[in-house]
Amino acid sequence: GIVDEKTGLLVEGTEEVHYEHASPPLITWIFPALLCALAYALYNIFIKKGSATIQPILGGVILQFVAALSGTLLLLLLIARGKSSEIFWDKWGMFWSTGAGLWVGTAEMLS
Repeated sequence: GIVDEKTGLLVEGTEEVHYEHASPPLITWIFPALLCALAYALYNIFIKKGSATIQPILGGVILQFVAALSGTLLLLLLIARGKSSEIFWDKWGMFWSTGAGLWVGTAEMLS
C-alpha cells in the first residue's frame, strides 16, 4: 500500500493501518504534556474556588465565553502568521465539535 509521508498512515491498499515512524522523542512532547496537566490542575482549582461564590449557569457561561475568546485569538494568530492553510474542517468535524461544546457546557453547568 501507499503510506502518507506526513502522517505515516497507510492511505491505499487492503492492509491494516499502521505507522511507519517511531514515536517522537520525549523532549518533543513532554513540555506540551506537562503544560496540559498544569492547565487541567489550574482549571480544577479555579472551578472549585469559584463554585461557592457564583451561580453555576453564570459561571459556566463566563467560562465558555473566555474559552471561546482565547480560542478565537489563537485562530486569528494562526491566520495572521500566514498559516490559514492549516485550518481545515468538514461537516463531521463541525458536528462533533458542536456536540462536544454542547456537552461540556452542560457538564459545566451541572457540576
